[in-house]
Amino acid sequence: MRRNVWITAVSSLALTLVAGCAATSGGCPPLVAYSKAQQARAAQELRALSTDSQLGRMIVDYDKTRDACRVSQGR
Repeated sequence: MRRNVWITAVSSLALTLVAGCAATSGGCPPLVAYSKAQQARAAQELRALSTDSQLGRMIVDYDKTRDACRVSQGR
């Protein structure tokens, strides 16, 4: 189960970043809107990771990047 969560999260993160970079010539990629249900499930899966999880750290970094993009896009 934990392996599936890890694979899903890494795959989703990688695809999002690659798609965002490919869609823009620079700056912040377009932000994907996630439903409340998706956010709740992602939070549940993140809590299931170990406290020293590298994936967890990467997700926190991705959240900071999204926050910076929102600011730069005036959201």
